[in-house]
Amino acid sequence: MRRCHAWLAAALALATVVATGCGFGGAVRQSPSGGLFGGGGLKVLVFEASSGSSPVSRVSPLTAANKSMVSALAPYWFHVEPDGSVKGSPQPALEKWAKANHVALAPLINNANATSAFLQSAATRAAAVANIANLVSKNDFAGINIDFEPLPSSVRAGMTAFITALYAKLHPMGKLVEVSIIPATSVSAANSGAFDYRAIAANSNAAVLMTYDQHDDGSCPGPIAQLTWVKERLGIALKDGMPANKILLGIADYGYNWTSCKSHGTPTVGLNKIPSLPGSSHVTRDAEGDPHFTYTSAGTQHVVWYEDAQSVVAKIKLAKADHLQGLALWEERYATPAFWNAIKSNR
Repeated sequence: MRRCHAWLAAALALATVVATGCGFGGAVRQSPSGGLFGGGGLKVLVFEASSGSSPVSRVSPLTAANKSMVSALAPYWFHVEPDGSVKGSPQPALEKWAKANHVALAPLINNANATSAFLQSAATRAAAVANIANLVSKNDFAGINIDFEPLPSSVRAGMTAFITALYAKLHPMGKLVEVSIIPATSVSAANSGAFDYRAIAANSNAAVLMTYDQHDDGSCPGPIAQLTWVKERLGIALKDGMPANKILLGIADYGYNWTSCKSHGTPTVGLNKIPSLPGSSHVTRDAEGDPHFTYTSAGTQHVVWYEDAQSVVAKIKLAKADHLQGLALWEERYATPAFWNAIKSNR
């Protein structure tokens, strides 16, 4: 996801993939649109990201408590190198939990150090496809979530060729291919950017539209995902040929604590950590319901914007009203019981 830069460096230290052979017992149940079933209503894909130097190894308590709503779990374990090799390691404890609880695993696979080199030749694309297919097969994953970012527009053809080949390899095996996409700012940008919406829709089970970080750690303070902004980005994807039933709408459960307009220097603050911040009891909401507050510490003014259990309801209702396949929650370690209840009550 677009949040990868905060922990991308940790991924580069992961060991070369070692297949564990842990099976998940049986075929993946799928909806007519190709998404996993996870109870009634919108599907819910949950991302579990690493913290520190180790990949996520255990499911969070809130994911476990809400497992009946989870369509698929996407732990961040793997990345593709410039030569098409795949590095990383699956975590047995999480695999064991997923198998025991019948939760499908579709791990996130990123591009190492934001490389796009492997997309630029047929040989390295073929190597990446073969290595990912081998990874999915040997570990009996339900599928994979492809999260390559940022990608220059010059690799549009290569990205399309890669996704087409990967889907052709995994789909006959009954495996999922999900693709995370930074939403385009206009239809013309969508037509020329690295992600060909129509081609990805035709060659994937779902596309995660990363409708968050409207304002982030590299911008000035502002809403994380204002409803108007989300509607615009979703509308562009639909106009450019992405079927509604292939879209998983990105949902944030975090915010940022700004002291200035910085370039990747503003701390991320999880929704679960908001109550511990000074000023959190004096929340103001903008016209669209997005919460924010300010406080002063050691003479420095802080501005905090975030997504919460109240503001997210409008996005969930949007996904339902537009008949999207579901939601993609980034990311689970930031969530709260109230946030999960908002999903449960509105999906």
